[in-house]
Amino acid sequence: MSLFTRIASSLGIKQRLLILVLLAVAPLVALIVWDAAEDRRATIDRAGAAAQQSARIAALRQAGVLNEAITLTENMRSIPTITIEGGDACRAQLRRLKAMHPSLNNIGVLRADGVIVCHTRLNAPKKVLFPGVLDEALREGAPDIYVSHFLEGPVSARPEILVARPLVSAAGTKTGIVYVSIDLQAFSELADRITGQDKRVLMVIERDTGTVLARSAASGQRLGASFPDDTLLQAMRESPSGGHVVGNLNGASEIFGFAPLPGAETSGAMVVVGAPRADVLAGVNRQSLVSFAFALAAIALAICTAWLLGYLSQVRPARQLAKIAERIGEGDLNARATLEPWQAPEFRRLADTLDEMAERLQLTNEAFKASEARYKLLAENTADVVTHIDSSGVRTYASPACQALLGYSPRELIGGDPIDLAHPHDRPQLAMMLEALQLGAEFPALQYRARRRDGTYVWVEIMGRALGGNLGAMLSLRDVSRRKSAEDRLEEANRNLLMLASTDGLTGLANRRSFDKALMRELARCSRDGLPLALLLVDVDHFKRYNDSYGHQEGDQCLKRLSHLLRGMARRPGDVAARYGGEEFAVILPNTGADGGLHFAESLRTAVEQLSIPHCRSSYGIVTVSVGIACETPVPGSDSTILQHADAALYSAKAGGRNRVEEFTGSTPVMTQSCGA
Repeated sequence: MSLFTRIASSLGIKQRLLILVLLAVAPLVALIVWDAAEDRRATIDRAGAAAQQSARIAALRQAGVLNEAITLTENMRSIPTITIEGGDACRAQLRRLKAMHPSLNNIGVLRADGVIVCHTRLNAPKKVLFPGVLDEALREGAPDIYVSHFLEGPVSARPEILVARPLVSAAGTKTGIVYVSIDLQAFSELADRITGQDKRVLMVIERDTGTVLARSAASGQRLGASFPDDTLLQAMRESPSGGHVVGNLNGASEIFGFAPLPGAETSGAMVVVGAPRADVLAGVNRQSLVSFAFALAAIALAICTAWLLGYLSQVRPARQLAKIAERIGEGDLNARATLEPWQAPEFRRLADTLDEMAERLQLTNEAFKASEARYKLLAENTADVVTHIDSSGVRTYASPACQALLGYSPRELIGGDPIDLAHPHDRPQLAMMLEALQLGAEFPALQYRARRRDGTYVWVEIMGRALGGNLGAMLSLRDVSRRKSAEDRLEEANRNLLMLASTDGLTGLANRRSFDKALMRELARCSRDGLPLALLLVDVDHFKRYNDSYGHQEGDQCLKRLSHLLRGMARRPGDVAARYGGEEFAVILPNTGADGGLHFAESLRTAVEQLSIPHCRSSYGIVTVSVGIACETPVPGSDSTILQHADAALYSAKAGGRNRVEEFTGSTPVMTQSCGA
């Protein structure tokens, strides 16, 4: 049984109704979840677009200071007193310009060798280090305006960026730069003024390095901090013209919009405006919670309603019908089902069916009782023992005939198991029969030995018939002792006849008929398996003279002794020793080659000599035998000549002086041994 089947079979009607309701409302829940997800996505998109627009506006406001510096550097190159030579006039002019532009930090002239020749704060030239500024601003092909990356001012010691333009001599050589430094702290103060008191953050970040050039206080970042691998920086590099993204720059999820800072193309500075994602989604989350609350309330109401209706219209009538069915099954045939008229037609039809079934069972039960009475009357007046066993195999009835057959009264047998009275050797067959009857199958009549009360056994024949359902089976026992005795005598006679037909009456060896069958069988088997076969023909030397000298009774005794010896030697499975005729014997040795056959033949010849049976008319003075042996591996589909070859070898042994073994090889038998050798 599969896991699904086990789970499904354990669910009642109420559980199934609950699952049905849940499946019905599942699409509604899925729709609410999908709608909430879409609202969140749309809200994030709108917030991102708004943040991007705010970044553009903030960029324009931040660009005011930058544009002021760009314009000032252009004007500085046209003022005659501002030269690469510096001097007091140059410093005075720069200080007047600083007074006119208070939002700017410092103004200066930087020679190509890194010496500040003129500065708003310095009174004398000073060599300083602006990393990369001179190289980038004075390189060949550089743009006329250069905006530096984040740096710490060598004079102000504050974070700043430089806006610079090259100074060109009359010969066209770039001799230095005029520059204006912008205090990034001022940028940050402007960012605070733009964001005001709301929770938005505003930052100016270099796109390439991820360095913070300006930030509002709400950002939590310090000037000069760098985030080169942040998701926000990746989005800024992919969209240099502006865009929006959800990031985690400040340790919390925020929605960022970004736009390029006009005039700062060389530094890649961009203005970033971020809003906390939680604040953006607060309204959507509240709306989603309300929707989910209504949905859960609707689901709970649907489940409760389905539960109540399911109980009233499904569970309760099903339980009532099940209880009525149990009462009928327990034998209460007067039980009747009563359901409310408003119940489902299917339940009412089932109730009517149960009532009709109870009525039919009541009629059937009455008819069965009448039939049982008639059957009991018949069983109690027959010589056969009639018994009934229930579905568990226990007797519930036994006819009075059991007293005469088994010596037990019916009361003693009731409650017992029929197998208990069976002979131990017969119990498996009887158990098989009773098991088949309990399964409703037919089983042929069976004979077994039943134990009587006095401990003796009587042969009985048992027949059975299954009654179906859980009614058990009826059994009939009949005394077959006389018939069994006659059958045993007949079987013994048949065995004796079969033995007489296949064995020699004098020697007890196989007769000629059995020998012929055995030879054909072994030839076929050895031919099929590719095995050798040896055949021995044995003749008692001068046996006629023995009979003439000692009489036929002594001759028969001699043959019996020789056959006993031969039977003891041919004892392997498949070996056959036979009386071939008169004083001739034959031995079949399957799976035996020439060497094995010769060894057996010589052992037989020697054993006969060792019997030392007197023979006054033999040249050896004792009974001896001559043995001819032939060996071959039969070929499938060809006729065997092994018998003819063995006979030819025997003839040669007798012609050669007797008491010897000769093997047939080719067309000429070969003598292998004799007592005179």
